[in-house]
Order: sequence, then C-alpha cells, then structure tokens
Amino acid sequence: MKDFLMKDIFEIQEEQKYKYIGLYDQSGNKVIPFNSNATSANSRLKEIETRLLSAGLKDGFYNVCCKNALKGGTADNYLIKKGENLSENISTNIPIVQTLPPDLLSYQQALKLNVEVERLKMENSALKKEIELFKQEQREQELTLLNEEEDESPLPGLMENAKSFLTEAMSFVAPLLDKHFELKEKQLGLQAIQIQNRMNNNTKRPSPEQPGSKAREKNNTKDFILSYKDQTEVYEKLAAFYNEATSEEQFLRNVNEYNGDIFKELISWNKN
Repeated sequence: MKDFLMKDIFEIQEEQKYKYIGLYDQSGNKVIPFNSNATSANSRLKEIETRLLSAGLKDGFYNVCCKNALKGGTADNYLIKKGENLSENISTNIPIVQTLPPDLLSYQQALKLNVEVERLKMENSALKKEIELFKQEQREQELTLLNEEEDESPLPGLMENAKSFLTEAMSFVAPLLDKHFELKEKQLGLQAIQIQNRMNNNTKRPSPEQPGSKAREKNNTKDFILSYKDQTEVYEKLAAFYNEATSEEQFLRNVNEYNGDIFKELISWNKN
C-alpha cells in the first residue's frame, strides 16, 4: 500500500476539501478523533501534523482518515509513516478504518451553544421592540405633519369627500344600529320577565276555568310566556325563542316547531 507524506495530504485536502479528518493507528485505535462541526477539517489536519512530529508518539504506520459525512459512510484512508527504520511489510497488515462513530459535542460545548442561542433570542426580541417603537414614532410624525398641513392649507374638496363618505357610511350603519337596539330592547324585556318571575316564584298559577284551557292575563306575547313561569322547562324555552328571534315570524315558527299545541294556544291568545 502506498504511503503519503503530510505535504501530499495537505495537497489532497486542497483538492478534495474533506469536512472531517481524524488520525488512527495501524490497529484502528483512535489517536486524534474526527473534528466536530465547531472545528474545521484544515485545523484538525494541522493538529495531526503536529502530533506526528511529536517525539511522544511512537514510530509506526498511521492512517489519516478523511470523509464528508460525520455519521456513516466510508472514509478515504491515507497511510503515513512516522519514523525511518520501519519494516516495509508492516504496512500490508494495517487495518483500514471504514466507518467511525461521530465526535459528539461535550457538555460544556453544548451548554455554551445553548447560552449563545438564548442571547441571540434576547437580542432578536429587543430589536423587534425597537422596530415597533420606530414605527410608532413614524406614525405619530406622519399624523403631526398631516395635521399641520390641514391647518396651513385647508382642502375643501377633501373635506367634502369625507362628508360624502360619512353620509354613505351612515346609510349602512343606521339600520344595523336600529336592529341592535331592537334586539337589546327584547333582551331587556326578557330580563324584566325573569326578575318578575323570581319575585313571584311563590305565586301559584290560577286554577283552570274549564278543562283544556288555561287562565292567563291576556295582554301580549310577554304575558303568554310569563303564564308558563310555573313550568320551568317550557318557560325557559319560550323565553329563549323570544330573546333570540329577530322577527315575530321567526318566534312563531320556533314555537310551532317546539310544540304545536303551545303554538295554537299562542295564536288564540293573540286573537283575544
């Protein structure tokens, strides 16, 4: 197997641009592990060169293993000789490192990265607040300039357009307001019924005048609902229909779908 000099490996790295480089002995034992993402491959190669020149590292054959994926994959191995008086046939039995485990980050490195991430998050949040303050100041300045321009040089055409817009808007808004107050009035009416029901919760319902009929005060729909105050379920159902209805037709339709007999009584009540 061909052996290489360090200058050859530096030239190969310039050409191949490996991402991960490590140093292993002829038995496959790790001498210098693959570099992590925090260390460049070129820096690790210089570290390997320094280690091979060290007198503390015994003479022998070593593999400079190079790869582009930290996990999995097959490494490209370059045999290098340290020392002069080495048997030529030793290199034939040197195992080639194929797949090596990843070089995991240490706890200190991981902690340092987490602190850096949190710092960046805080800086990002502070920048966002500064941007919002800047936008707010810009809006205030624009409003100030607009008010100054209106005071210095009134624009009759602009004012007329604004009045026209408000007139058209009110033509849409007014019916909605009327509807809102109508529903509010119904809701207040229902609340009055509920209050009266609580005040008279001990009052018994009048006895029937004849079989199949009910004695009630016959004034309006509210009185019809109130006449069922001693039948809690029916009363609450009729009160809900009344409060939620947007028209008399909707209220009558809901009562008819709920109970046909009560609907007939209501029609009869309103006729009398």
